[in-house]
Formats: sequence, C-alpha cells, structure tokens
Amino acid sequence: MTALPLGQVLDVLRFSSALRSGWIYKGIDRHKAPAISGGGLHGIHLVIAPYAMHARLFRYDRAGDQLEALNVARPERIINLFGQACACLPEANGTIVGLIADHAKYIAAYEEGESLIWRDSGALLQVIAMSAFAFGFACCPLGLHGVEIVESLNVRADRLLACGLLQIGRYAGAEV
Repeated sequence: MTALPLGQVLDVLRFSSALRSGWIYKGIDRHKAPAISGGGLHGIHLVIAPYAMHARLFRYDRAGDQLEALNVARPERIINLFGQACACLPEANGTIVGLIADHAKYIAAYEEGESLIWRDSGALLQVIAMSAFAFGFACCPLGLHGVEIVESLNVRADRLLACGLLQIGRYAGAEV
C-alpha cells in the first residue's frame, strides 16, 4: 500500500461518514449518516495521521465537512503509533485513520453507553473500508485501538476512548 494525497483520503471519509440531517433529543445532538449509530449519536471522531506529516494529527469534522489540525502535546506517542502500524503492515505506508469515541457523549445518552461505542466504531470502520474499496483504494484495519492518539492529545482520560485504527492507501503497483 502506498500513500494517497490527503484529499483522496478525505473523499473516502466524506463519502462514508459525513453527517447528514440532525436533530436534538434529550439535549444531545444526533444525526443521520451512512454508517449506523446507536440513537443517531455518531460520537466517533475520525483522526487522521498521514505518514508524510510525522507527528501531525487532523480531525475530520463530520458535521462541518472540514479538516481541523489538532494540537499534538506528545509527538513521541504518534511516532510510536507509526512503529506499531509498520509492525502490523510492514510494506504499507498509507494514511492512518483513528476512530476515537466521545466517551462522555455515549455515557450521557445511555446508562450502558460503552457497548454502543464498540458497535458504532465497528460499523463505521466497515463502511469506511467498503467505501475505500469502492473508490478503488486499499484499506486495512490494523487490529490496534490507537490509544497513542488519545495520549498524544493530552486530554482527560475519561473523555475520549480509542476504538480502532485503519490504514487507507493505494494498492502497491497501482497507477497514479
């Protein structure tokens, strides 16, 4: 797998995860989107870690369809993440996408909200993977949670929960 331009990664994320119409129920924002989500919460953030931009992170704003640069407080954690990704896929250098749950949103909406986090992140990961394949790109879940992303941001441990990583790129040998 080889790297894609960031714009093409965003095309896949936009197609697979952009939030559509929304409403407020019991004081919590809810939306429709291509992937299912318990109660329409869609509380999974997509954090992008491009290989070409070492220790830089971006959040895809699913509601506003924008890319936001994140303040990385501990860049060594992102470097560690790239090392783990390389151990999983030694021949790949695609873009890493982390699924990071807004833990507080799920807990505020449901008594047993944590189980929905795992279901929602799995559903979202699957829709992203299918979308990448539909675009003709390679996509591979890494089998890692991505705690390094949360640790690098220096946020409260109870606020965000790392739920999985995938890598998106071009098939090795594919024409540009």
